[in-house]
Amino acid sequence: MANKSTAWKPWEGLVSKLLGGDGRRGPKTGDEENKHSDIMHPYLAVECKLYSRIGFAKMLAAAIQAEESVEARDEGKEPIAVIKIKGAKWQNALVVQRLETYLDWHGPDNIDRAECIACGYDGKFQISDAD
Repeated sequence: MANKSTAWKPWEGLVSKLLGGDGRRGPKTGDEENKHSDIMHPYLAVECKLYSRIGFAKMLAAAIQAEESVEARDEGKEPIAVIKIKGAKWQNALVVQRLETYLDWHGPDNIDRAECIACGYDGKFQISDAD
């Protein structure tokens, strides 16, 4: 059996340091229903990913994995995924979050989500004057 790469270990450690975290958790971060984020952090649920190649599906999966972590789901921490391609500079890593999650944390409270869903995505949000 070939040795699996452990390049993700220093990547998680660096992300923890850059974000002011309390270190990385290690390779086993929980069972199927109670997965923990990769980094111990006071207010973020951080999922770190290091890929050879990346596409939208992988970025979306990483963002959802952060959202489903114990820290985001049960402790109310903001979920983010920090994604880098192997060999790229850390400064070019991406912080990924689904738009809906971003709006939950940072968006205006007066977005009429029902109206947005009913009319489908048209490239712009409908902002309600009510509220």
